[in-house]
Amino acid sequence: GNNLDNILKNILKHFISGEIVNVDYVNNRQIDLLFKKNNTLFYRETKSNLDLDSEKSPATIEKILHIGKCLEEKFQENKVDVGVQNIWFEKENDMKSTLFSWVKKTPVKIYFMKDFFELAGISITKEKYYNIWKEIGKTL
Repeated sequence: GNNLDNILKNILKHFISGEIVNVDYVNNRQIDLLFKKNNTLFYRETKSNLDLDSEKSPATIEKILHIGKCLEEKFQENKVDVGVQNIWFEKENDMKSTLFSWVKKTPVKIYFMKDFFELAGISITKEKYYNIWKEIGKTL
């Protein structure tokens, strides 16, 4: 939740040529991560676990679509890109998730850290990424 949001915001502050948009809530719904690069607003609902229960998956999708629509109305001069941001580097073959089947029916996409780093212009391998997390784990 909030720890992942803060980590991603810090990466953006230090590496991306864009800006974090300081909007925390839209219609009483919390925004996890919102940033702008060029003329596109990127809204991401951060989820470390994609295997949500049968009620949480559609609620998450509905929230993302609702906030996306509100952002389009508020920031009409910008394109709005919405999705779920996951902590895994990329989709693994054995990765199971109820959310995968739900997003297929919508314009919402699931983004992995590989996608996030590419957007931020950061070159990092899967091995290096997981090694960083192993080092962080040792300090906890």
